[in-house]
Amino acid sequence: MQIQDDRRQCFQIGTSGIIILDTLARAAPSVDENSSKEMGTVIHRAAALQEITGGLVLLVAHAGKDQNRGLRGHSSLFAAADVVIKVNRNMSQRGWELEKSKDDTDGSQHGFTLDKVLLGVDDDNENIESCVVVRSSNLPKKVKKLSGTVQLGLKTLQEAVSEAQFLESDETVGVHVDEWRKIYERSSTADKADAKKKNFYRARKALCELDMVRVVNDVYFIVEP
Repeated sequence: MQIQDDRRQCFQIGTSGIIILDTLARAAPSVDENSSKEMGTVIHRAAALQEITGGLVLLVAHAGKDQNRGLRGHSSLFAAADVVIKVNRNMSQRGWELEKSKDDTDGSQHGFTLDKVLLGVDDDNENIESCVVVRSSNLPKKVKKLSGTVQLGLKTLQEAVSEAQFLESDETVGVHVDEWRKIYERSSTADKADAKKKNFYRARKALCELDMVRVVNDVYFIVEP
């Protein structure tokens, strides 16, 4: 992101447009995101890009492990931004929220879907596809933090799928509940066998209620987001 004086002549002041840095971490790989000084330099150079081009500089950044705490890294990035839009997803549901607006009211939320479109055919006679954003009235449900028991349930289901595979007509891979239960109970740290069985039941029920797994004739499948 270094801007040298001799590069300024490549731009015409006031030409406008949008410069997208996707992602910020890839555009500035050597920068310590938690450093106030280094993030201050990134912010300064993004502002210089905006001044040079007369356009909009859009930074794409990820949230941290705890999404409720907002952007990853130093808080100066959020503070310096004129607008912050948070895009979230829960399985097939997507949405965006106006977290910050310097000159307007923030907090509004909107749902959307991505529809696949055909752009053409390439030289190998294969489809060239992309997607378009379509407004939706459905907002993503907030993702609940999984308990240790439920996390173990998902982890052991993934392991069971890799060990004993069942195929549906659409070639989705699943596993019979008995095979899943064996691996869960083998991995569980509960002291008694009865406790392991109860924890497995709770984990299986919770994952189904969260639509993270589905079942067909006692064969369980992980629902891919």
